[in-house]
Amino acid sequence: MKTLEMQPLKVAITITRNGTQGYVCTCDYPFPHFDLGGCGATVDEAKQDCFTFYDEMRHEYPADRLPDLEVEWVYDLARTRSDADLVDAAVMA
Repeated sequence: MKTLEMQPLKVAITITRNGTQGYVCTCDYPFPHFDLGGCGATVDEAKQDCFTFYDEMRHEYPADRLPDLEVEWVYDLARTRSDADLVDAAVMA
């Protein structure tokens, strides 16, 4: 008997600047028990925090059988750019 593989869940995660405090990730998908997000001093730290939180929720809600994520990263440049500090989106990715 062939087992069905769970398909990755496609989500968009937006990264915005959190003032002078670093970066924040927010997800567009309405998970039933939590809002997926993360924060960090750098974009990479915010992404890692987001994935760490998702892994914790997978363990917290095993009956939900949360799939792997297929992420489209969205950079809100209007909020992550300042006149004194122009951000190159290619560097952020």
